[in-house]
Amino acid sequence: MHRQRAKVLLADCHEDTLIDLQRVLENAGFDTTAVWTSIEFVDAIRSQAFDLVLLNEYMPGAPCQELLQLVRDADLRCVLFQARTRPVTGPATLGVGHACERVCKHDYAEIVQLVSDLLANGEKHVPAA
Repeated sequence: MHRQRAKVLLADCHEDTLIDLQRVLENAGFDTTAVWTSIEFVDAIRSQAFDLVLLNEYMPGAPCQELLQLVRDADLRCVLFQARTRPVTGPATLGVGHACERVCKHDYAEIVQLVSDLLANGEKHVPAA
């Protein structure tokens, strides 16, 4: 019996990061869609089905809160990326009933483990706007 692969939306404004993350996650057994603009992100959320969203906390063209609202409206799981230059904070509670995992976007092993764990457990980590 063939098991359907989980579909992950990757959103980051740095193309090199997207290429690396896409390769790592696909090698780990996930189907991915990569977008690097806020417009592409909005189009993808509205037109495709995903099991999990990995979103850079800074996407040019739209405030993160607006993008997170779309994620919540679509009832999707979400993980926020942070740049390596800042201390990674997480998990954090960002509002009543909403938890958010945050991860360094360059820590690929941690990202694969977190994605695997979240999808295996069926948890929703959707930050409040």
